[in-house]
Amino acid sequence: MLLSRLSQSGEQERQFVSNVSHELRTLLTIVHGYLQSVLRRPHNITEIQTEALETAASEAEHTIRLLEDLLDLARADSGYLHFHIESCILNNLVTEVVAMAQKYSERRIEIETDIDSIQVKADYN
Repeated sequence: MLLSRLSQSGEQERQFVSNVSHELRTLLTIVHGYLQSVLRRPHNITEIQTEALETAASEAEHTIRLLEDLLDLARADSGYLHFHIESCILNNLVTEVVAMAQKYSERRIEIETDIDSIQVKADYN
């Protein structure tokens, strides 16, 4: 009986995380959309306001990605995570990840390879 209650409690916790993540992602997506809309009309705002809105949009986008990761974890935990396997060039993915890492770090990252194109089958996301 105790194991059953623990299992049920764990499932409720996973469902809660999934629901909250989904709701927050939806809300932030709407906010991000409004921020992008305002940024597309720069003649109505000052340079300082533009900078602040760009920062807010960037942080909203980062938080949306974090919430999507939480949703993926919830899906994986419940067995509902599905991969979209396709051929992709690994070099492009590594370059993209390095560019993202350099946005948030002062480190210089160099990619060295003797192979021009490494093709893999993976879920790019």
